[in-house]
Amino acid sequence: MSGKLIAAISWLWLVSTSLSAQTLSQLQQDYTASLSQRNYAQAGTVWRQIYRQNPRAAAQMELHLAVLTDPEAPSEGALDTLVFLYSTYRPADSDAELQWLAHRANLAQELPASHAPQKVRWTVEALENHPQGEFDHLVPSLADGFQQVYAQDQFTQRELLKWWFRLDRHLYQREVKGSTGFGRRSTFRARVLDILGGCDALSQLARTDSDTRILLYSLCPNTFDGALSPPQQLTHPGWAYRHLALQAYAEGQAGACRAHLGQAYDLETEPLLRADLAVQLAGIIAQGGNYREARNWLRKAQKDAPNWSLPFLELARLYVEGSRNCGLSGFDRKAVYWLALDEIQTIMDRQSNPDGAVRELYFSYQKQMPTAEEMRFQGLEIGDTWPLRCWMNSVTTARLP
Repeated sequence: MSGKLIAAISWLWLVSTSLSAQTLSQLQQDYTASLSQRNYAQAGTVWRQIYRQNPRAAAQMELHLAVLTDPEAPSEGALDTLVFLYSTYRPADSDAELQWLAHRANLAQELPASHAPQKVRWTVEALENHPQGEFDHLVPSLADGFQQVYAQDQFTQRELLKWWFRLDRHLYQREVKGSTGFGRRSTFRARVLDILGGCDALSQLARTDSDTRILLYSLCPNTFDGALSPPQQLTHPGWAYRHLALQAYAEGQAGACRAHLGQAYDLETEPLLRADLAVQLAGIIAQGGNYREARNWLRKAQKDAPNWSLPFLELARLYVEGSRNCGLSGFDRKAVYWLALDEIQTIMDRQSNPDGAVRELYFSYQKQMPTAEEMRFQGLEIGDTWPLRCWMNSVTTARLP
């Protein structure tokens, strides 16, 4: 038995023994007798009866440990028991739940093809709940899991699309963070399409409920025919509204796109994805010329993801681009670069090793700010403040490269 499986078993036992149990004397006696006779099938039956009456008492009874530590116990039966345990018992404490998800995901990698649905579900749930990428190494194995559940008719087309939808959200988040290769998401999409037989084979799903149409659009946006409507019961409604926004944008409906992005922002629970939505909203709003509101959304993005470069770089660019219609003096047009550099300097101070895009924009903007001679002409010295009006209505600090 592998180390990961043993770790999953040991952890679940430690959690289970911390729970209080109520005495169900007759069933417990039957259970103990079955174990002493090494009749694990009967012990499993009794354990399930105990679970139905008192889950906490059942969690304390260590059936999984007794089965798996017996060298003559059938491994398939042991796995069945663990699958049942992990499918029915879940810690209430959030920290314990994260560890439970992690151990369950490791167990999933040990499961045979007959348990492919659990492998898919448990691995995706672990990925979702560990957004820093602790389980990204399991993503390649998910492709085989998707193949198995569909080939064995364990998942319908819609069920497979549902788990693709959830996995795609995680992969998108990892790409936004820049922590994985940008080809992983597109590669997995291509694999799922291959498993399902291509977008044409799924066209009939476009005539079903609103949630299924969103799932289909997430996989086949370029061939989807029909309008999307708000989600009803999807696991991540914020991710669903993002797809409504994408369709509206593709159809040139800026107002609807903005509304759907706002709904997505309100419903999204993951800070980085919220920040990404805020940046997209800022871009749509800036296109309409409302630079002040666009800045407000970029500020929200900075608050949601304070160490992510993009909102700071986008605000720096917004100051430069949006100030061109303000009728500023020649000096103020250059002083705007001080204001832009304030944003870039903020993110540089927060990152121990600023990425290339940050450094590139910083040095580019440094070349555009006022020279020492221009500062002297305005009576400015390094460190003096300088106001900038128009929609910016901000104060910046004079400096030299």
